[in-house]
Amino acid sequence: MTDPNEAAKVALEIGGPVVVRSQILAGKRGKGGVIKFADGSDEAKEAASRVLSMV
Repeated sequence: MTDPNEAAKVALEIGGPVVVRSQILAGKRGKGGVIKFADGSDEAKEAASRVLSMV
């Protein structure tokens, strides 16, 4: 996913709390990532914006 609006749409379809997560490869065995929790589509959109700005 590359668009926070898409995260909001999916959260609305799922309903209830959702998790917004990203993971990147960082070297040979290292992995980095971010996990944000959201209670609805608006929070999911905000969380996705934050997560996408970090990668």
